[in-house]
Amino acid sequence: TALLFVDLETTSLDSAQLTVLEAAWAVCNPDGTQRLPMRSRYTEITNDIPTVPNTETPNSSLREHRWVNSDRGDSVALDMAEASGLFDNWMTCLPSLILRTAVELERLILDDLATACDPAERVHLAGSGVAQFDQPVLRSLCCELVPYPGEPGATHYRPVDVSVMMTGLLGGSEDSKLIDWYLGLPDAVSDLELSAPPQFAYWDTNVANWVKAEKQHRAAPDVGRAIVLQRALWRAGAPLREALGLSAG
Repeated sequence: TALLFVDLETTSLDSAQLTVLEAAWAVCNPDGTQRLPMRSRYTEITNDIPTVPNTETPNSSLREHRWVNSDRGDSVALDMAEASGLFDNWMTCLPSLILRTAVELERLILDDLATACDPAERVHLAGSGVAQFDQPVLRSLCCELVPYPGEPGATHYRPVDVSVMMTGLLGGSEDSKLIDWYLGLPDAVSDLELSAPPQFAYWDTNVANWVKAEKQHRAAPDVGRAIVLQRALWRAGAPLREALGLSAG
């Protein structure tokens, strides 16, 4: 079994009416160790309308952008994109580094799965809140990657949501405490492997700050936190697995 950690940053919290601005993903083992470096790309992908070439200048305000006051954006998501610096980074990114179609994004992820996974292996989409948001968005955009229940696809229809697992194990949302506990273990392998530019949308050598910071609302930091949570949950759940007579696999 493999886990495909994914996070999407979008112009709306409505999975049916949005444009994807940023995507990050990483292929991991069930214990959270990476099989491939994490990748991140800026995107301009909509569900059902042709992409209009961006004509805004790098100094344009978010409030002047064409998605505002349209059915492709809402104030909450756009405020998040502005506060996190995503919108500024997106606007100043080289156009050649922006993925314009869902097919391009899907092909990159499928290529990683083909490289890292056995053809007979079951792959689960993974992340924090992935079942509520990222899976429905990817299902509508990348049907070869994320199938509907009962239909063939590269990933299994059942996602692995680390936020749900954390709540079930700890009885509440204690992600920061769990991350601090894991990073404090003397033998914890806490480093995250990142791909090199240009496949990585932006570069930060101090990845530990991503993991410890909360609510950054950026694709790569959110994937990084989810991976570390998976690593922590795997270790924290070991006694439970032993009590139930379950193997690590």
